Amino acid sequence: KATVSVLYWNNKEKKKKKKKKTANRALRTLLRRRLYHMEAPPKTIEEAIGKVYSNIDAACEKYGRNPKEVVLCIATKTRTMEEVREAWKWCREESPIMGENQVQSACGRVEDGVNDEKVDKHFIGHLQSNKVNHILTYADCIQTVDSMKLADKLHSRLEQLDRTLRVYIQVNTSGEEQKSGCQPDEAVKLAVAITTSYSKRITVEGLMTIGVNSPDDERVAACFRTLRELKDEINNLEHPSLTIAHLSMGMSGDMDLAIREGSTMVRVGTAIFGARDYSK
Repeated sequence: KATVSVLYWNNKEKKKKKKKKTANRALRTLLRRRLYHMEAPPKTIEEAIGKVYSNIDAACEKYGRNPKEVVLCIATKTRTMEEVREAWKWCREESPIMGENQVQSACGRVEDGVNDEKVDKHFIGHLQSNKVNHILTYADCIQTVDSMKLADKLHSRLEQLDRTLRVYIQVNTSGEEQKSGCQPDEAVKLAVAITTSYSKRITVEGLMTIGVNSPDDERVAACFRTLRELKDEINNLEHPSLTIAHLSMGMSGDMDLAIREGSTMVRVGTAIFGARDYSK
């Protein structure tokens, strides 16, 4: 009995040490990933964008990628048009890419004259089908199409407007219930169905995801890897009207991992403008 007790105690202590070691490793990972935000913040938007591009270039060099393959989508939620236009000035893309994630905010940008600017306007937030008419006054591209029902609504309105639209399929690669997106095993079928039914009006040109909210790098990277594998699966179909050219994945805190896994577009707001003011 004494021997059994000692063995039980030793196993219990080993489990404690292993758990503590795992927690410490996760904490170190979290601190490393957030180091960017722990440093002295850039004093100007010009400086901040320069730093974002430097981080993109450094990640590309580290992982053997061409920096020209990765573009920046500026997440502009809650920002004034003065701030947004200042950010556009320092973009190296031929046409700056802006991403709004609320329909009301996006429509506000239209009132501010954004449609007169030489900018590629993306919608990167959850889109309800009853908001389709509103968002099409703003969007050149919608990155959050996740159902045939939404595609049907978009197509119907595009027919009325006699215009076309680029879209990305949003995929919930993390399995988190609070996140939007179709399931990974539905993504290929959805992309093919939209293209087969509506290719005259809608071009499926990319996939989009949000990495899991975790300090564990490998869990985050697995989300991005899933999206890249879906891109390869779709492109291997060699569908005459369907080619996935873009992977929109990676934000201020995890874009290094996203670039490692094949991202062609990172969505960055906090690292450019600072923390959001949610009172606006």
